[in-house]
Amino acid sequence: MMLAVTALDHRKRVDSNLPEWRSTLKEIKRPQFWELPSWLPIPHEPDAMHFEFPDRDELRMLVDTYFAELSIYCPLVHRPSFERSLSKGLHLRDNAFGAVVLAICAVASGYRYEQSSTDDYATTFVKSGMKWFKQLPIQQFSLGQDVSLYRSQMYCVSGLLRISTFY
Repeated sequence: MMLAVTALDHRKRVDSNLPEWRSTLKEIKRPQFWELPSWLPIPHEPDAMHFEFPDRDELRMLVDTYFAELSIYCPLVHRPSFERSLSKGLHLRDNAFGAVVLAICAVASGYRYEQSSTDDYATTFVKSGMKWFKQLPIQQFSLGQDVSLYRSQMYCVSGLLRISTFY
């Protein structure tokens, strides 16, 4: 989208006789499709989700596993920023970041499971990440809601788990 906007701005600078693209767009936009209707409820995000996180040692192990095993193939999260926020306890105060942490735990736990003699690989793989995956607020999104970086990362990382395990 930014490429198209830049091209239109450049075109306007080259040929000043062209109408301003923003005014043209404003004229052709139909309000019934661009404005949210007043009857549509605005989604309310709960103040605290009360997530259950792994203990400190397990969390460290899962984060290390995620960045060693998965992030090298699909780098969705910037490790230094993530670890800085995690060490400051942001996951305990910010629901969106907490959801990213849980998504990472869910994906990484599939690589760190304890395989018992009775469970097959697929069952153990799924069970190991479900404890964290079930807490993710995936269904709480609506189209009128702004999407933050953390929310986008949570959807992408949890998508890795859904692809790899066929939930």
